[in-house]
Amino acid sequence: MVHLQPLLDKARAKLAGWQGQLLNIAGRKELVKTVLSSLPTYLLTILKPPKQFIKDLDKMRRRFLWVGSQELHGGKCKLSWLRVTRPVKYGGMGIHNLEKFGRALRLRWLWND
Repeated sequence: MVHLQPLLDKARAKLAGWQGQLLNIAGRKELVKTVLSSLPTYLLTILKPPKQFIKDLDKMRRRFLWVGSQELHGGKCKLSWLRVTRPVKYGGMGIHNLEKFGRALRLRWLWND
């Protein structure tokens, strides 16, 4: 986790600069999909991060998606995180499940060989 901490700090720094309360849910969803989900992509391609890293990053993404920069409590979540990470055509919001996405990226190495 010590080696992955700079990535979490980078995500926190990006969140600090955004005014989450001024954005609607669609704007926050796009920021989560494009920026916060793409930060660990290179890392997920190379290695399997610890579950705690995925859990911490998902916690940041979930909090920003539902409440902006406020503290998140269970009652403010409109959908379960499992449903949010489903593809849009299956009733989700199209945000990547980082654990499954990372596995697919690592399996791609086998496909290319």
